[in-house]
Amino acid sequence: MTQGPDSVYLGFVQKAHGLSGGFVARLFSAGGEPDLPGGTRLRLTGDVTVTVRSSTPRDGFTALVTTEEIRSRVDAEGLCGREISTDRETAGRLGFVPLYGCIGLELRSGGRSLRVVDIEPVPGYPLLIVENGEGGRFRVPLAMLPVIPGDGSAVEVQLPAGLEDL
Repeated sequence: MTQGPDSVYLGFVQKAHGLSGGFVARLFSAGGEPDLPGGTRLRLTGDVTVTVRSSTPRDGFTALVTTEEIRSRVDAEGLCGREISTDRETAGRLGFVPLYGCIGLELRSGGRSLRVVDIEPVPGYPLLIVENGEGGRFRVPLAMLPVIPGDGSAVEVQLPAGLEDL
C-alpha cells in the first residue's frame, strides 16, 4: 500500500489505453466522478512520479489519464496494477478520502446496517473488514462501494447473497 503519513491511496492503474501512453485508472473518489485535473502530481508504486496532462472521467469509477512522462503504450502497460497515491493536501482538494478514513463507515445492504471496522490493504484491491452487528465479520472489496462519502453518511450497497459466509 502506498499510503504513508503524507500519502493518500487514490486507486490503481487498470490497463493501458491507446498508443500514446494513456491508461485507465480505477479511482476511489468521495462522491461524484473521479477527476484528476491537469498538473496533479501522482505517485505510483515503484517510485514512479507522474504529472497528469489530462483526465477524462468514464463511468463514475474510472478515468482515462494521460501524463507528461508516459508517452508510449509499452510504458503504460508497465504501469498496470500499480497503486496510485498523492499527498494529503492534493487528495483533499480532489475530494478523495484516505483508505483508512473508511473505518467506522456505515454500509446499508438489504435493510441491514453494517459497519467497517478495519481495512485489509491488499495491493490494488483493498478489502473492508465489515461487522454485521451480531459479531460476525467478513470482507467486502472496496470496489463494491459506489462512492466513499467524505461526510460520514451511510453508503447504500448491494452486497451479493452469501458474501457474509465467505
